[in-house]
Amino acid sequence: MGNINQQNFSEIWHGIKYNEFRAKAKYLPKTDPYFSDIDCLKMCDNMMHNENIHYLSEKNLPANCYIFKHSTRCPISAAAAENVKQIHWKMPLYWINIIEQRDFSDWVASNYCVKHESPQLLQVEDSKVVKVWNHREITKEAVES
Repeated sequence: MGNINQQNFSEIWHGIKYNEFRAKAKYLPKTDPYFSDIDCLKMCDNMMHNENIHYLSEKNLPANCYIFKHSTRCPISAAAAENVKQIHWKMPLYWINIIEQRDFSDWVASNYCVKHESPQLLQVEDSKVVKVWNHREITKEAVES
């Protein structure tokens, strides 16, 4: 798709390979050989995350949202990601895969003055973090309470 160390995010996002991926992710089943060839069965989640990540291309988020920082290499993060998928969100949810999008993860930590952890879920209201859940604290019950 691209290398964030060699291209900026906008070039990758609007590039031919990523446009092809988004089109296929929207219409093809995840079992299609295209996805196994690019290792998507291990790395990708679903189209919702790609649509939300688009807003991060300018490092600009709405004043009220949730931000989920997820490591694709961590079993605790994988469990938290499953919990996140079950939650009924009252505000938009933005998903950052920290391995692949480290610059966005660092930007979130710096911009919102929050120590980086993973997995990590931030609740942002009026452009300020009002609640943080880390690691095993990220459960449907905890977030919806």
